[in-house]
Amino acid sequence: MALSCCSSSAVAALGLLALLLLPGPALFPGSEPAPPPPPPPAAARLLHYCPPLDLALSGTLALCGLLTYLAEWVQRKLMERRIMKLNSYLQSSVEKLRAWDAQQEQLESSVRLAQEAATEYNLLLYLLLRQHRAGDPRAMEHRATDHRATDHRATDHRKEHKLEHLYSRDHRIDA
Repeated sequence: MALSCCSSSAVAALGLLALLLLPGPALFPGSEPAPPPPPPPAAARLLHYCPPLDLALSGTLALCGLLTYLAEWVQRKLMERRIMKLNSYLQSSVEKLRAWDAQQEQLESSVRLAQEAATEYNLLLYLLLRQHRAGDPRAMEHRATDHRATDHRATDHRKEHKLEHLYSRDHRIDA
């Protein structure tokens, strides 16, 4: 998440820091500080070119820049982790969806196959019934051979039919 006060506050802070880094005589021409006693030779050269206040403010500015860079680096790493996690979640969701879609296609093809088989079965039944009702000579011949083979069952069936006929006639008389 970006720092919300980064743009306006940073500009104001840099402007104030630039004013503080300007040498004192440039801001206030009439007041010059008294020269300090001479330091040791190595530090004297450094302090002669850069006043201690300028060094402290430059160090503070460098530290602020380093902290800003670290905060942005941490934020970028956190976003990368979030993106990786979301990407893996998205990939797993896509794989689940593809598996579900393949299963649905398999189920649909099974249903289609069952419907086609049922249609074919119904057509065969219809054709068989039509052939049976039409009195196809082959079907009649088949029935005759079947009738001779099961003659004893047919006589039993005829007897039962006669009994049912008589029973139904007796019922009509009682009613």
